[in-house]
Amino acid sequence: MGDDQDQADFKVLQDYFGPIAFTDEGHRRFQGDVLFEDVQPLSGVRCSRFEQARIEVHGRHLFLHCDFQGGLIRGNPRGELRNCTFTKVKLSATFSEAFQSCAFAGVAFSGTFSKGFQNCTFERCTFGHETFFPEEARMENATGLETCKGLDLVECRAPYLLDRDLKAANLAWWCWWPSTWACLRGVGSLPFFGLSYAGVPLLLVMLAGIDFYNRQATALATANSGLPLHRIAIPIETVMLLISGIALMGASTIYALACPARIKEFSLQRWTEEFGKQSVNYLPLSWSKPWWRWSALVLYGIGGASALYVLSSRLVAAVGQLARNMG
Repeated sequence: MGDDQDQADFKVLQDYFGPIAFTDEGHRRFQGDVLFEDVQPLSGVRCSRFEQARIEVHGRHLFLHCDFQGGLIRGNPRGELRNCTFTKVKLSATFSEAFQSCAFAGVAFSGTFSKGFQNCTFERCTFGHETFFPEEARMENATGLETCKGLDLVECRAPYLLDRDLKAANLAWWCWWPSTWACLRGVGSLPFFGLSYAGVPLLLVMLAGIDFYNRQATALATANSGLPLHRIAIPIETVMLLISGIALMGASTIYALACPARIKEFSLQRWTEEFGKQSVNYLPLSWSKPWWRWSALVLYGIGGASALYVLSSRLVAAVGQLARNMG
């Protein structure tokens, strides 16, 4: 970390918290059981490494540019954790201040996060059902939430600001809004499932009948050289309808089996406005199962495009016939 940046951070924090008494000059290594008691003035630890440490914090302790590898943090920290990295750590404390510009990888969250997170990145973290977000909790400019599990299980009492933060979160390309379950719900709720499962077998039977007739006609024409050959051509529209039916059948099946029940039953607007629930218990489900989501999206696109081709070709043919009749 650059000295200039450190000094700038110290100045901001001193203006906010008052005098800071750092317990060391940094670059220390902590292991085993570590206790930070409630002291005055605010104490701080900077540029230090915690390896598999069982940390208990009470009071206003500042952690700046620290690296936490494994272990546990518990207690009641009332100071900030800023520019820290957490790898496979269990956070089960009651944190009074927000985590600022921190990076979390494989972290298990199970505590109370009174002011949430600001400018933090998450990678394959887990939120337990005992995780609690109070009224002032935020997730401003969060990155990587789509890789986390259990966000839909947390207890949340935060107002609409947390909902706004989640909607504006920095998500990966595979969480593009049209590919989410919340968006696919608008198409998946249409009766494509029953129609495609009924229509595809009928089309297959019809095509099999045409093929059987053409085979018989070819055999008769071959046996009787003077007999004219009458074959039934398969219209391109019929083939496109079959493609559309198979694609919609596959997409509808994926939606029926893979889409979370909460998404199928409620829209986001109904979940948040009519039932007063939080989007943190809804949106993470909408980001889940990306392979299934994208498969359904592609199949819906193929089915819709094929059906649109058939409808447009029929419309053009009807308009042309009408024009000829009028002429």
